[in-house]
Amino acid sequence: MVPKTLQFFLILLIISASASAITASIGNSRMIIRSTPNVEVEKYILVKNVNNVSVTIEMLVTGDLKDNVKLKDNNFTLSPGEDKKAYFTIKADEP
Repeated sequence: MVPKTLQFFLILLIISASASAITASIGNSRMIIRSTPNVEVEKYILVKNVNNVSVTIEMLVTGDLKDNVKLKDNNFTLSPGEDKKAYFTIKADEP
């Protein structure tokens, strides 16, 4: 009979061996935008697929500025090793 602790570690080993993750990386995740009120500024975020498989990216805007930001492409697919500049415009209501 196999001890319970050994059974636990065998199950844990089997589960961890089958786990995998698919990720995308963001190239320029921090930016400072200076503008005057009611002037649209176009910027981009560099999204990189660092996986060996294609990745579907879905972007959305949330938070206090969600009404001030417009995404050019909110859904796209990146092939393995591919990157894309995800453009957006932002407009400030006040200084």
